[in-house]
Amino acid sequence: MSFQTTNPITGESLSGDFSESSSTEVSQACALAAEAAPFLRGKSGAEIATLLETIATHLTAARDEILARVQAETGYPDGRVQGEFGRMVGGFGAFAQVARDCSWVDATIDHAEPDRAPVPKPDLRKMLIPIGPVGIFGASNFPLALSAGGSDVTSALAAACPVVVKGHPSHAGTCDLIAKAIQAGVSAAGFPEGTYQIVQGQSNEVGEAIVQHPDIAAVGLLVL
Repeated sequence: MSFQTTNPITGESLSGDFSESSSTEVSQACALAAEAAPFLRGKSGAEIATLLETIATHLTAARDEILARVQAETGYPDGRVQGEFGRMVGGFGAFAQVARDCSWVDATIDHAEPDRAPVPKPDLRKMLIPIGPVGIFGASNFPLALSAGGSDVTSALAAACPVVVKGHPSHAGTCDLIAKAIQAGVSAAGFPEGTYQIVQGQSNEVGEAIVQHPDIAAVGLLVL
């Protein structure tokens, strides 16, 4: 089954047929993300930062095409979409800095005190680690900043977590273009295809299949 998006101003159907992802396709996307998780977990902060910066470069290269499509699917004015595009791409740069300095791991070391009375104090060390594949839902009202390449995606990748994105059906074309640019960046950076996966669909079943999949460790959904 396929669907099209509509220009909200003219009511016309826009070019491009988008397939409703089946449960099998969702499962395959989640499985690819699970396969990629150990690879991302083993990368240094600098390597994750390079991934994010490479994605930003590919998104910037696709800027004109993405902006034209998002305006057709939303009717948003030039200033709105240009500002939101800058926010999306800028987010990859900002999170690259976080990944590079590894501040998010919140590492702590509590040194041992073997001579402490009445009992010795053990050496305790703690840090945050990547949780694994994250399912992400694109927002309807922020088709760039909070969707297929938005802050949920960026923060998950910065924490070395692969993502499976559910594109929003109202701007499936925009999501598709963003996803292609991100996937090109993933490939150029030498990361596996499971690093970033996208599924499309108008039905609730597509989102439910992501949330219920055993390989998905967390879900990101911003509600405004």
